[in-house]
Parts: sequence; structure tokens; C-alpha cells
Amino acid sequence: MTTTKKIAGHAFTLTPGRTYRAERPMADGREVFTVTIRDLESGDAEVEVGGLGYDEANDLLAQFNAGPSSWDGRVW
Repeated sequence: MTTTKKIAGHAFTLTPGRTYRAERPMADGREVFTVTIRDLESGDAEVEVGGLGYDEANDLLAQFNAGPSSWDGRVW
């Protein structure tokens, strides 16, 4: 069973009760980013959102990883 939630304007369909974290590569002069939603229990990349600008990618990271630390991710 999965549940869909909308975060920062993007719909994600993931498994309830699992912990996920949004990640992106370092800027290193890039202008376009892909944010990966990773299942922290398995390490698998579940969803990728590509074509984001720096501010859009950071907004998605901040809203998705809404825990006390961005490394904690979120329990879906």
C-alpha cells in the first residue's frame, strides 16, 4: 500500500511508515539539479525529480526533510 502526498508542488507516492530523505548533488557550478528521494532503510532511490534550479531544489529539500536535522529525512 502506498500514499501520495504533495510537497513543494511535487506529488510523491511512497510507502507509509518508511523513512525517506531528499538529497541533491553539491552545486559545483551546476545550474540544474536532480533531487533524489531515497529510502533510508534500503538505501534505494525511490523517486527522482530532475530539471530543478538551485532555489527550487533547495526548497524541495527543506520541505521534504522537515525533521530536526535534514539528515533525518521524514517518516512517510
